[in-house]
Amino acid sequence: MLKLIGLLYAHDVYLPIMAKQRAKKRWAKLYYIDLNAASGLVRVGSSARRVAGSALIAANNLLRPSGQSYDHAIFVEPSAAACLALSARLAAALPADRYTIVNKTANEAMPDILRAVGTADAHYLSLFDPFGFQQGDWDAYGRLLGSTQRGDMLVVFQTTAAKRAGEAAFARFVGRSVPGLMNMSETEVLATFETRLAEVRGAVGSARIRAGAGHGRYYYDLVYAAARTWKRNPFLNAFGDFERKVGGMTGAAVEAVLSSPPLSHWGDGENG
Repeated sequence: MLKLIGLLYAHDVYLPIMAKQRAKKRWAKLYYIDLNAASGLVRVGSSARRVAGSALIAANNLLRPSGQSYDHAIFVEPSAAACLALSARLAAALPADRYTIVNKTANEAMPDILRAVGTADAHYLSLFDPFGFQQGDWDAYGRLLGSTQRGDMLVVFQTTAAKRAGEAAFARFVGRSVPGLMNMSETEVLATFETRLAEVRGAVGSARIRAGAGHGRYYYDLVYAAARTWKRNPFLNAFGDFERKVGGMTGAAVEAVLSSPPLSHWGDGENG
């Protein structure tokens, strides 16, 4: 769940920066795009307790004052049951014209997303959080990044799982074959992915999330891709501190954050 703390942090950094740019009429709208939205709630470990997931964290940011919020959110989710559950949760707090739920895979939804962002003359923040390397690929998130420089993206990158997934799955993920993948160190795997992102975004950085019990062996990387600006991207200036801030957080601390106001009002809700 540490990635959700990262998403909270990203909204808090991104939205104020974009508000200043939007005041200069750089674009007409600000969008949030969740390519793996699920039902809105995530389970805490093996317990029955659930807390706000990425979609509901975004929903809270849609409630910020005008000019400091997203104008619209697009939530992509292939499960019809999860879409119904998410729809019920969002409808309780947001006007229907503030969000769109797309019951498709990220690949299938991409033409609709590109059309919506282009028509709205929007800048966007997107989250791509696939299950390993099996859900979504370069034709989805890479196509979004490559369509315009007017957008930033957070990618949950399962660094330790790349070689287990195999060369074919990793090739789909990065949009090309990667000779020698099986002989790469995990550092080299991450560098390969960041280099690929740098082809479509000039500013790329990452923070390591140590998610194993007691911060053991298991980890993943939260990778950020943004457009290069005339000086170092302001988001990356701030995001550089994120790894240090979450490094000592325990599971209990994370749950406390995700269960506290304003996120706590979502409750455990219905199943799904």
